[in-house]
Amino acid sequence: MLGATGLIACAAPRLPSPETAVESYVQALKIEDAKALREMMTSESRESMSEQEIESILKTDKKELTERAQTLASDETSVERSSRLFLKNGRQVRLLWQRGGFRLDDAAALPVRPHSPVQVLALLEAAVESENFELFLSLLSESAQEELIATFSALQKSLSGRAAAIIETRGNVAVIELPDGLLIELVKEQGAWRIEELR
Repeated sequence: MLGATGLIACAAPRLPSPETAVESYVQALKIEDAKALREMMTSESRESMSEQEIESILKTDKKELTERAQTLASDETSVERSSRLFLKNGRQVRLLWQRGGFRLDDAAALPVRPHSPVQVLALLEAAVESENFELFLSLLSESAQEELIATFSALQKSLSGRAAAIIETRGNVAVIELPDGLLIELVKEQGAWRIEELR
């Protein structure tokens, strides 16, 4: 019995410290190590940004990145450990690290059923402050949820044809036309392209 328990304990992977990741990120920013910064990104982020693009950002936005590094290195910076469970129905459940272990986020673990407009307002504020999309979605009516989910589904379907997209650029404005007719209007702000409108 003890042997089996020991095997299970040894097999459990030790999670890396998020504080260590922050320290490595700050150090990479300070020495402008584009390769190290890219290695810290998720697979999806690495696909969307090359090492050369990161090098360019490090040069053009050096002041902002230096300020960000100083902020992250501050003693006032706190790290929240969290994880997400992806359910078969497409919904997510968030886990927060508290009291030495992962705990279910109350808003995700139980159905959200506000009993007053005041409670709705409080939950909406909590969703915005924590950037909790699932909580925000749970506060919408069924019809509003369906409309928002339909919008995201349609956008996902449109973007599946992005390889054949037609891009027209005029100065600081650009229009992307996807094969199904969706138009994405972009505007360049402070050297970065942003989505202005989808139609």
